[in-house]
Amino acid sequence: MLDANLVDGFNIDQNSPKPNCQSCTECKLAKKPFPKEARMRAIRPGQRTYFDLWGKCCVTSLHRNQYFMMIVDNNSWYVMVEPLKKKGDANQHIKNHLTYLENHGKRPESIQIDEGKEFNNQDLRDWC
Repeated sequence: MLDANLVDGFNIDQNSPKPNCQSCTECKLAKKPFPKEARMRAIRPGQRTYFDLWGKCCVTSLHRNQYFMMIVDNNSWYVMVEPLKKKGDANQHIKNHLTYLENHGKRPESIQIDEGKEFNNQDLRDWC
């Protein structure tokens, strides 16, 4: 807007230091990539599934959800997003999804998660 003079009276000192944006800094953090065998494409649908949880969102959805779980099939790259009311619901959604795959003839062999505590717990380990 400044470069195109779209707003009258819009003045910015372009030499002033830019504030450090926390989200930008977090996105630029370096992480080691997953091992090569974990990045290889699965042969069959449902063979390897990625799970990730996002939230707590500062705005509650119409159905009072504040968390969202992403489920990605490594073979087809089909992506699903499950809204969750609380972080503790994630385990049950993982169990439901893996059971759904088994009931539809797609044998899950592995799941891949980041090392978030929402998935790395005794309840899920015992069930798997």
